Amino acid sequence: MYPGTHALTNPGRPALIMTATGEIVTYAELEDRSRRAANWLFDAGLRPGDVVGLLSDNSSWIFDIYWATQRSGLYLMPINYRLSPSEVEASS
Repeated sequence: MYPGTHALTNPGRPALIMTATGEIVTYAELEDRSRRAANWLFDAGLRPGDVVGLLSDNSSWIFDIYWATQRSGLYLMPINYRLSPSEVEASS
């Protein structure tokens, strides 16, 4: 379910817990972070239907970008961070 719905009813409830670090992100934080990321993507010129490639290790901000793309009508293309630069280039 869309995190904004939970942010309205249970803003302090954990949306995710990173077990490796103990980091906790609440629904309110996820909603705010993903909204700011969506605005940043729009300001960068991305529009509905555009594709965002995401190369990352296991980090909580992945969810910010995921929900930012969802709310903006963008497509998210995850890219395995273990790929070599030539493999990343070949996949785009």
